[in-house]
Amino acid sequence: IRKIANLARLNANQVIDNRVNQSAKYTFAIKDLISHLGIDRKSLSIEGFDVSHHSGQNAVASSVRFSSVGPEKAKYRLFNIPKELSGNDVGSMKHILERRIHKASINPLPDIVLVDGGKLQLEAALSTFSVMLKKTPIILGILKGSKRVRSTETIISKDGILEISKDSPGFVLLQQIRDESHRFAITSNRKKKNK
Repeated sequence: IRKIANLARLNANQVIDNRVNQSAKYTFAIKDLISHLGIDRKSLSIEGFDVSHHSGQNAVASSVRFSSVGPEKAKYRLFNIPKELSGNDVGSMKHILERRIHKASINPLPDIVLVDGGKLQLEAALSTFSVMLKKTPIILGILKGSKRVRSTETIISKDGILEISKDSPGFVLLQQIRDESHRFAITSNRKKKNK
């Protein structure tokens, strides 16, 4: 019984250490991002949005939320895209952001909105928020690099390219959020297709 108790104590301590280390990692990454954005905040919440479809069919979109504690899976959301917008990434992005803004009274908007895509998706997000709200979150886009090489990806904002080192914790966090929103959307798209 003593061996089992010791093993249980060791496992519990390891779980606690992992959670503490993970939380410190996200806190550090968010502080790094705050400094690159030049804003006066102690912490941030970030939502990443992505649209997924299969040859214009079964379109869905995802929203994932991260903060200094890491992914907040209870706040992940999926959106079905109407058939008339399926395959239209820009129209789909506007549609889901409008729906997200309408839910702001129930689920407050994040400090940063990250959209997967280039200038067209970023402009769609900027125009949607500016039309619907007086005070908008910071809106960023993550632009895929040449031949989808991660080290050539770029973060863009309404002011142009965000000068941030590709290996900085803030940049890596934005990539992780984009990857997670992409994974969540694709998984849902496959389930919808299989149905």
